[in-house]
Amino acid sequence: MSDGYEQPIITMDGFDAAIIGIIEINQYPVAVYSYNLMINVLMVRDKMSEDEASEYIDYNYDIFGKDCHPVILHQGCLPISFR
Repeated sequence: MSDGYEQPIITMDGFDAAIIGIIEINQYPVAVYSYNLMINVLMVRDKMSEDEASEYIDYNYDIFGKDCHPVILHQGCLPISFR
């Protein structure tokens, strides 16, 4: 996936259906994922319960604060526009 960026977009395998946008971090395009859509992907694709899917994501994708990793946006964490 490159979508016109010079660098390839940094993504997570198996969660393309949960991508809600792309941002740049340190000049690298990084996919932004919806946490809720990731839960849905795991529930449908892997037949996990909602709790199992949540635990799976929390355990396997605990990458907050690491450079140039995809971003997972949790519901209720929408950006605020400053004027």
